[in-house]
Amino acid sequence: MDKMQNIGCAIVLLGMLFVGQWPVFAIKPNQRNTAKALADSLIKAVQDHKPFPQWQKLIGREDVAVELRRALPKLDKKGQKNLLSKALSIGRRNGSKRWEFSSAVTALLVEAAASCDDPSVREYAADLLVEQVPDQYLRVHTSTIIEAVRSGKIGNALLLGKTGAAEAKALLQKGGRLWKVSSHKAELALAKLGDTERAASFVRAFAKAKNASNKAQLAKSLGYIGDAACVLTLARDMRTSIIYDAGGVLKSLRLDIVAALSEVYPEESVLWQCDVQGNKEVDEWYDAVEKWLEGYLGITWQTPRPKPFSSAPRPHPVPLQ
Repeated sequence: MDKMQNIGCAIVLLGMLFVGQWPVFAIKPNQRNTAKALADSLIKAVQDHKPFPQWQKLIGREDVAVELRRALPKLDKKGQKNLLSKALSIGRRNGSKRWEFSSAVTALLVEAAASCDDPSVREYAADLLVEQVPDQYLRVHTSTIIEAVRSGKIGNALLLGKTGAAEAKALLQKGGRLWKVSSHKAELALAKLGDTERAASFVRAFAKAKNASNKAQLAKSLGYIGDAACVLTLARDMRTSIIYDAGGVLKSLRLDIVAALSEVYPEESVLWQCDVQGNKEVDEWYDAVEKWLEGYLGITWQTPRPKPFSSAPRPHPVPLQ
């Protein structure tokens, strides 16, 4: 029996070695059966437009992501989008909504962005990659992303910018389709790819912004660019007293600033948004963030910390315009 299991593992391992840039790990036959059953349950829930009550069982299941990849082409475009969204649960910590950067889910999203037949599914997958996957986990797929942009499969300049590649910068500098889709996103991607003057223009815009909602959007942009000037600009504004209406809910701009810094330092847990409610807990969290900024970046503030604002919810991702 052990011999047969070893043969089965070897077959799976060899198969994965010949499939693009998928992470290589062996799955035993009994594990494959369990993963397939879990993937099939998720797919059925997607097809029936029903909730998936077992989502916690997905956490950390890289093997399930491999099964989902096999099933993705068989779904209609709505099912594909729902499946990609639910697959994010695989990369979440138990009891947390924080993304844990699953390599198999990242590969699933990249393949969907580069290969799905429906343009809206490709666009949706590309948006998830921009919003959910840190640069360093995405860059193993740089060649796939660049080739998909060249072929017209991917039209998201922000995703191209996250590759950090000189080839990506040269591609953007040629102009063309990506600029027609969104010149603003193309400018932002070039800033991320090392165009210091463009990056400086976003810093200046953040400093001059009077409208709080615009300032929140620009904070997101600075977090995307992520260079030293952007990080320091965000950190220095950590004690802003601005509170604004975010879709009918009052929100402190400090939450947007911390979220933007978390884009630059995705594995720094003190920057993860927390669901604290009381003033004391909120103030303790801001204190922990400020201490980290002081220790890591050497930032100090001349103004006192504003009174804690506890009624603001945990911020949702703000799509980059």
